Amino acid sequence: MSFAGANPVLAHQKKGMVIMTFELKDKDLENITGGSILPYLVEAGDTLAMIAKKFNCTVEELQRWNKIENVDKINVGQKLIIKF
Repeated sequence: MSFAGANPVLAHQKKGMVIMTFELKDKDLENITGGSILPYLVEAGDTLAMIAKKFNCTVEELQRWNKIENVDKINVGQKLIIKF
């Protein structure tokens, strides 16, 4: 996963893995209530359907949580919020 352009709050390396946390602004959380959230950066080749399957949610939920109007229009490096 690429984190280009992201603003990590905390990053450290443990056993070859990089653990990163991100600070989310209130505007990022506007349509999310309760539960936990996870930021996801869109990678080359990603589709909303693939991301939804990966995180066990629906395309419609991804659209609502991220205010996406056109499901065919996401960009590499775009930050999505996943609710679980």
